[in-house]
Amino acid sequence: MQQCITDLEGAFSDAKKAITDIKAGNIQAGIQDVTAFFGDIQKAETDCKNIVEMEMATHHHDPKKYFQWKGAEFASGFLKGSKVGDFEVKDLFECLEHEDNAVKLFAEADFEIKESFEKRDP
Repeated sequence: MQQCITDLEGAFSDAKKAITDIKAGNIQAGIQDVTAFFGDIQKAETDCKNIVEMEMATHHHDPKKYFQWKGAEFASGFLKGSKVGDFEVKDLFECLEHEDNAVKLFAEADFEIKESFEKRDP
């Protein structure tokens, strides 16, 4: 959720700066600010949609969607961290909906990770 808020705050900051620059006659700077604004809005749209998808999965108490979402979040971070590429969580989530074994795998991993935290045994 924090990333969605950060994106929106950035967009509003860019919009305020664009207005200030254009009012001051700095048209070129204003155009750059507007361009940044649209970039932040697109990023916010993606990040905020991800929150909606996660809320739907968890609040509808659908364990399958919950584990698919958590698996997609993990895969997105892992693929980015290993420099394979940037993948949107929502896109990976949609792919995992077609993988029956993925839910079982992620459910087991979730249980084992939580258990290791509780027992303080990595």
